[in-house]
Amino acid sequence: MIINHCNCCYRDKLSQSNSYPGQNVVHQQFERGRSRGLKSFTEVAGVRRSFEFYGNSRVDGMIKREEIIGLKVYVLHDVAVQHSVVAYLFLLCCSDCRAL
Repeated sequence: MIINHCNCCYRDKLSQSNSYPGQNVVHQQFERGRSRGLKSFTEVAGVRRSFEFYGNSRVDGMIKREEIIGLKVYVLHDVAVQHSVVAYLFLLCCSDCRAL
């Protein structure tokens, strides 16, 4: 069973929210103009969270962040290097690595 909500008029720029109760999954999509450039958010309750951002909307260049709750965080950035775009991936495996 899928529960869809269209929320075109919300101040938080939420355009669509889909819930999949049998799988404990929530997926939300946002319009441009939201603070921090969030494009979509997906969560599998207690297991995984994924954030996607609009390109060129964040100062740090982040375009995706995926977290396996309590285990790993993957972060994908776009970085302009001499007029070309290079994508690279950070793997943070523990709290000690995050401090670096």
